[in-house]
Amino acid sequence: MALRRSLLPVVAALLLPTAYAVPAGAAARPTAPAPASIAVLGDSISRGFDACGFLQDCPAVSWSTGTSPAVHSHASRLAALRHGVRAYNDAATGSTASDLPAQAARAHAQRAAYVEVLIGANDACAPSVDQMTPVADFQRDVTAGFAKIASSRVFVASIPDVYALWKAAHGVADARSTWSTWRLCQSLLARPASTAPADEARRKAVRARVVAYNAVLRKACAALPHCRTDGGAVFAAGVKRSELSTIDWFHPNPSGQAALAARTWARTWSFR
Repeated sequence: MALRRSLLPVVAALLLPTAYAVPAGAAARPTAPAPASIAVLGDSISRGFDACGFLQDCPAVSWSTGTSPAVHSHASRLAALRHGVRAYNDAATGSTASDLPAQAARAHAQRAAYVEVLIGANDACAPSVDQMTPVADFQRDVTAGFAKIASSRVFVASIPDVYALWKAAHGVADARSTWSTWRLCQSLLARPASTAPADEARRKAVRARVVAYNAVLRKACAALPHCRTDGGAVFAAGVKRSELSTIDWFHPNPSGQAALAARTWARTWSFR
């Protein structure tokens, strides 16, 4: 099943502290006025896929624009600072970086003052390693997308280290069965019980591609006038089985969305 347009695209699993180090003492965050509007661009993680029901989006629990009190999304935190904040969820389940320019154009048309981006895991979660998005193509699409939101304040979350998801859940029989039956993220999750050197090398190749994508995102963000990244916080965070949807053992459940909201809120501007 092709993950890029599949029923089960990508989760942003939360990850290992290696390969994308977060500074031990993060610098003080700059302050900024609370924006009048927020938009999120990305894939199934920002749509809350499989968090509330079988094979369906649940945007109410989105880490970015959700309305569920249990998640305490960025939009809800901004609403506590400023009355009437408008929220737009422009993410789409199954999206890759190639979809980012169109999503960014939509956010620009909505005049979103603050735009959050979490994209790229589906580019690595391909049917095979050979079908992962080339880094040059990823860079082209990210650059084109970011150019459309250059007038907004932009926050970029790092792509999760999906290899850490495999490490956390491959010992669960139901997870292995689900990944194999639905052919989920086969570049990484094919033969999930195997410890053969070839399979471990394949998984590490996927992880290396995610690291390369994250470097592209950091560079593209640095080229914008008002952009912050999470400093690798999403990539570096440890995954918890208790925060995974038991529908697919791949996407975050509401608790996972809440953890993602808290982790990224601590890295964006200190809004006032």
